[in-house]
Amino acid sequence: MDEHNIKISFNSIHPTSDLSQLCEALGVQPDILWKKGDEKRTPKGNIIGGIRENSRCQISFSPFPRNTLSEQLMSILDNFKPHQSLLYNLSNSGGTHNFFIGVFYSENTVETFSLKLFELLLELRIELVLDLYPRD
Repeated sequence: MDEHNIKISFNSIHPTSDLSQLCEALGVQPDILWKKGDEKRTPKGNIIGGIRENSRCQISFSPFPRNTLSEQLMSILDNFKPHQSLLYNLSNSGGTHNFFIGVFYSENTVETFSLKLFELLLELRIELVLDLYPRD
């Protein structure tokens, strides 16, 4: 797959916990971060009314040159592995985690996901969400 045709983001949602601890542990700057009880705002910061009913963290990853989707995910998961207990505890207390992956393709594309990849996703309690976009 062409690296320019893959978009990967990590999403974590929790009913009560402040997820800034997760971003700090992972050493990344989130694209989206709010806590339960925060005022709802647009991405530009304008108040839109209402209160956030859960906490959310979203982190986007830049494409890795010349790497397959599987290789990109394995690289990201290698960095997440030291924080397995934090991800597990958030998941056990009602949180969910996923990789949202947008794939934009223009021709037949094949990708193999290894058992090792699935083992790591399971250990870290991270789901995969694939959104496939055919080119017009």
